[in-house]
Amino acid sequence: MLQKRIHYHSLMPNTRLDSRLLLRALIAFNIVLAVYNIITLQSNTSSKANPCLIVINTSKQTTNVHNSLQKGDFDDNVANSEMTPIDSKLYETKAITTEDKPINSSKINGEILNEKNKETIWWSTETRGSYTVLKNFVPSDESPDPMKSVTLTTQGTHSFLYHIENLCLRWDGHISVAVYSPGLDFPLVVNLIYYLRKCRNSCVREKTSWHMVYDSLFSPQSNTSFPSSYVEDMDFDCSQSYDELTNRFNTSFRSDHSLPYPINVVRNVARLNARTKYIFASDIELYPSVGIVSGFMQLLDRKMSGLVPVISGKNPHVYVIPIFEVKVGVTPPKNKTELKALMKTGNAIFFHKWVCDACQNFPDRNLWIDSIPTNHSLGIFRVTRRLRTRNTWEPLYIGTNDEPLYDERLSWDGKRDKMSQMYEMCLMSYDLAILDNAFLVHAPGIKHIDPKEEKKRLPFIKRNNMVYNTIMSKLRKKYGTKNQC
Repeated sequence: MLQKRIHYHSLMPNTRLDSRLLLRALIAFNIVLAVYNIITLQSNTSSKANPCLIVINTSKQTTNVHNSLQKGDFDDNVANSEMTPIDSKLYETKAITTEDKPINSSKINGEILNEKNKETIWWSTETRGSYTVLKNFVPSDESPDPMKSVTLTTQGTHSFLYHIENLCLRWDGHISVAVYSPGLDFPLVVNLIYYLRKCRNSCVREKTSWHMVYDSLFSPQSNTSFPSSYVEDMDFDCSQSYDELTNRFNTSFRSDHSLPYPINVVRNVARLNARTKYIFASDIELYPSVGIVSGFMQLLDRKMSGLVPVISGKNPHVYVIPIFEVKVGVTPPKNKTELKALMKTGNAIFFHKWVCDACQNFPDRNLWIDSIPTNHSLGIFRVTRRLRTRNTWEPLYIGTNDEPLYDERLSWDGKRDKMSQMYEMCLMSYDLAILDNAFLVHAPGIKHIDPKEEKKRLPFIKRNNMVYNTIMSKLRKKYGTKNQC
């Protein structure tokens, strides 16, 4: 029997014809859509609406969103923008308008970085040697008058940030804090900052700006970016203590990796990011007497009127604030009358008396105790210099950023981290005007030498000594040798 031959291709639809029809339909649709866009834009020129467009992806695989970026937009090691540390060079801050309502949003090459919060990137980054700095990562709510205040600049690690509340309650100006926060310490620090801002005195939120510093090799291991994205819960349980919050994170990243504390890096970061002309570079555990800023601004007014003759305009000068410490359980004094009473009873002593008495032994310091102005104003006790006879003196002072920065090669662990700066100021003929009615008090507890701690710091001390000698040699070449220094 003969069978009829069947041509199967005759039973299949004409795929070539169908694809042509589909292509023509899509082209026609895009033409109509383009005309619609033109009419819409012309009819409403005040609107910021974005035109629509259908894009046909003819590739066989889905294209990664980052493949559309130019090769030079990122470094080779940047694979995902959300997985890399913040770098101000990568981000472009723009205002996106929707229905004529401005929404602050941050973009990275056209892509919204934080769609959920629509926040604007306000901080910037820099590299200082082997460290990365996030400047003004958490800024204060208020801004100071640059010419009518003094910023207290300080630094610390997560173990010391609780002191900030005591500082801002006593300091009648703004505070600039640089926090060393490598690796896993970073999210802990951000949580502590937000805890202090929400749960402690409002002066922390209003007057304190925070800058983050970490080793570039130990950047925050997180896929988040904005400060708030590191916070576990923005609705803090303020009944919990600072220690309880710290213990929840259970991190000791710095000690686990034996990282030295880059005290001069964080000191300089805090200084350089102050927003006032006058700054006071201090340590986080040193509580100031009350009213220093207002008294100092009045002193400057009298100086401008020629009423402070002891200060010579020929030489650069700074204003030194003496330092003390009190016994455990003693409330740090707020004024000089209280300090004098504690000194008489032995509950207060000069700072580092049992550790390095020469480091804070300023001229006529015993006479300074009895020099209390009758009107409680702030004046000059005496003017001196850091000379060879006091070559270990490390005073803290109110000045400006015109003064030399601290050498960032010197670590806290190796000691002598401020001495080279004072030597340079001697070579520059700086006058040191010691204030008569202002002081600092270390957080309660008299310091003593700890042999175990000294042994642990010995390798860092050896390194600092080598660096210190190199610095001194370069300074002599730069300024010349002065025998009195």
